[in-house]
Amino acid sequence: MRTQTWRMTVAAVLLAGLLASGGCMLLVGAGAAVGTTMYAEGSLTVMMDKNPPQIADATKAAFHDLGIGQGAVSVTAGQATLEGIYGSDSVKVTIEKQGDNVSKVWVRIGTFGDEQKSLNIYDKIKAHL
Repeated sequence: MRTQTWRMTVAAVLLAGLLASGGCMLLVGAGAAVGTTMYAEGSLTVMMDKNPPQIADATKAAFHDLGIGQGAVSVTAGQATLEGIYGSDSVKVTIEKQGDNVSKVWVRIGTFGDEQKSLNIYDKIKAHL
């Protein structure tokens, strides 16, 4: 019951953000907190039920699958940052531990963002978890 209440609260907050943004935000999967994907201001944000090192390993594999040239990598138990080049665009994946086995992941492509490329990376990360 507690998890369901938490999920409903997160969904309500995300929906309020969507309404307040005047349509500048894409929200997919509002029914669950983990796995909820939000694209706003050029960044894809998602909660994942893994720790930062696990997600970082999956991100490295996703970069390889998509032909993303890997750049700087920093991984600790509480956070990770991976950078690369996707075509002519820079890529930055940032991971922060949010709780026990829950992390927030941000995917940013270039200066202004690219929703489709961000979703492609997220899908590949998810496939490797």
